[in-house]
Amino acid sequence: MATVIGVFDSEQAVTAASDALGKAGLGDDVTDVMDHDAEDVREPVAANAVVGTTAAQPGGAVVGTVPDGLASADLSAEERGFFERSVTEGGRLIILDTDKVSEAKSILQDKGASRVYPES
Repeated sequence: MATVIGVFDSEQAVTAASDALGKAGLGDDVTDVMDHDAEDVREPVAANAVVGTTAAQPGGAVVGTVPDGLASADLSAEERGFFERSVTEGGRLIILDTDKVSEAKSILQDKGASRVYPES
């Protein structure tokens, strides 16, 4: 399994990407959907919590305030900081743990991710 992260600028793009991942059978691979409306990126929330106007995502992933996928991902401090800043500055993240890295990256890019990790 590998971590795949998509950075999005709009809720509509996140919704479209989440829907496409679900239709492709990757919804269960989504571990987190992070939204800039979260009060504090480091505060935990209960399972299936909803933050802002976005509801629970396919596969049981939720919009919450704990970037569990970032914590478990093999990211450098610089990469982790970039993704945390992306959320605090108004962005949204979709984080997956998947064996289908190429397919997940392609879907995230097709649905408007401004950055997809891993980049190569």
